[in-house]
Amino acid sequence: REFLEKVRAALKEPATGEMAELMKKHVKLGGKKTDKLAPSERYYLEDQVRKEKYAFDSQALSAYLEIGAVKKGLLDITSRMYGLTYQQVPAKAWHADVEAYEVHDAKSGEIIGKFYLDLYSRPDKYKHAAMFTMRTAKRLDDGRWQTPIAALECNFPKPAIPAKGEAAAAPALMSHEDVVTFFHEFGHVLHD
Repeated sequence: REFLEKVRAALKEPATGEMAELMKKHVKLGGKKTDKLAPSERYYLEDQVRKEKYAFDSQALSAYLEIGAVKKGLLDITSRMYGLTYQQVPAKAWHADVEAYEVHDAKSGEIIGKFYLDLYSRPDKYKHAAMFTMRTAKRLDDGRWQTPIAALECNFPKPAIPAKGEAAAAPALMSHEDVVTFFHEFGHVLHD
């Protein structure tokens, strides 16, 4: 609690200044002065202020965030951090886009869990990013250990399949917010 109070005190002035800057931009773009901004408005305004103040274009950043590379990076980083290995296995899941991975302890090789990645947007799919527990870990009556299974549902851009005769299709690029969401939700998968 003491630490959180120190952080709160240290951030109060900078956060107030940032909010004032966002509000100034909001009013400049035709909005009414208010003390609260919806998250979608705040994200847009943050992007506009960064572009104006720092010549930072979040759309240009997306060129470096191809979904396959981000997924590989996420798995590589968490593998090193937590001493895990991931092995892709046949999904046999609810949609052809879904991928399945077994999670192994890197030292022993023991399977310690499994997860499904349902990453791409499609009609009639759950519209938010979320982790769902499919099976909890527990000791069974016969003494065996039941490993956990989780599913990660997201709505990221799907890589296109090249048309016949095309060398390659346009890459599926993520926004920075998508990457943050992916890492955040995957943290829930690991916790589960």
